Amino acid sequence: MTDDSPATPADELFQALADRLEGTAYVVERTTDGLVVRRDLADEQWYAQQHGRERRTVVQHHVVLHEDTQLVEITDEHVEVSRRSGSRVPAVDASTVRVARRRGRIQEVSFSTTFGRSPSGRWERRESHRFDTAEAHEHIRAVVAEQGWVERAGRTQRSATGAAVAGVVVAGLTVALLVIAWVLRLF
Repeated sequence: MTDDSPATPADELFQALADRLEGTAYVVERTTDGLVVRRDLADEQWYAQQHGRERRTVVQHHVVLHEDTQLVEITDEHVEVSRRSGSRVPAVDASTVRVARRRGRIQEVSFSTTFGRSPSGRWERRESHRFDTAEAHEHIRAVVAEQGWVERAGRTQRSATGAAVAGVVVAGLTVALLVIAWVLRLF
């Protein structure tokens, strides 16, 4: 967008979300089909809360914007990087690091509490942090509603729902055929 061109509804939504997320643990970035909201692990304040763990999960919320209909699709992506227990090798190689990726609508809550000795020598809680993926959804949905957009399920979520419905139908037909076969004494 240049300075002389008017802002599109997608630009306004992006700017409203960026303003809302300022000062939080989240950052928003533009993509070709919408935007991505993720925890800002590059910010030292938020990275320190995750540092030193054997497992790290980065949660990204892909928001696809359909400007013509003002529809929004949110798809969560959880990327988990874990190091094999006992491995102290700083280099990343396939034998010590495992990466798992999950997509869809996934809610996860994590807690982190740090204890340490106080000046008096007693063990006390120093820091306590909580991250909830629903928090980012709340920010996104609030801005979507304020801007007059409508949310619908993302492609991954719709596909999973379709597969679940198909599975229920197949299971129901199987049970019905077994009951009919039993009534007719075919086996």
